[in-house]
Amino acid sequence: MNTLNDTLSTLNEDARDLTRAILESARKNFEDDGRLLPVAFYLPTVGKPVIVAFDRIDDETKPRCWDLIRQFRETHPVVLFLTEAWMVKAKNKKPLDFLNPDGTCKIMPRDHPDREENVTVNLWAGPRTITFMAGITRNPTALGPWDTLYDSDFPKSHAATKVEGALMDGGHFPSQAN
Repeated sequence: MNTLNDTLSTLNEDARDLTRAILESARKNFEDDGRLLPVAFYLPTVGKPVIVAFDRIDDETKPRCWDLIRQFRETHPVVLFLTEAWMVKAKNKKPLDFLNPDGTCKIMPRDHPDREENVTVNLWAGPRTITFMAGITRNPTALGPWDTLYDSDFPKSHAATKVEGALMDGGHFPSQAN
């Protein structure tokens, strides 16, 4: 994974400043509250960033959330989406045990015994997609350092190549399609 500063240094000033502010605010809010609500941010061509908070994102509300984010991406140069999420990492470069050969899920990451909790921030700056991630620990609750999980400018350098496909395909993996 690339370091946060390496990735941020490649963005234009508006995208870099907004992303840095969101990541810093997310850390502070998480430290204060122990959780984060899903939030989308977009930067209009002119003016201040706009914030859209979601009460929750679940299987029922997810398609509407991704439709709204897709609309933002079609009309605004910079869009960010912040949420808490579960993930499962492959061990020893073996296929993930919760995925079928066709990419559908046998078991959702939130239900997997080896799941890890994290905060992810997806950034769309023009045609570029970047996903930042910080791990969450509990007891005591803390947010780890931000890392670049995926960057579409360097897709071969990241293990999370399925991330962009899921985000481009309405924010879901095949087993979650409605």
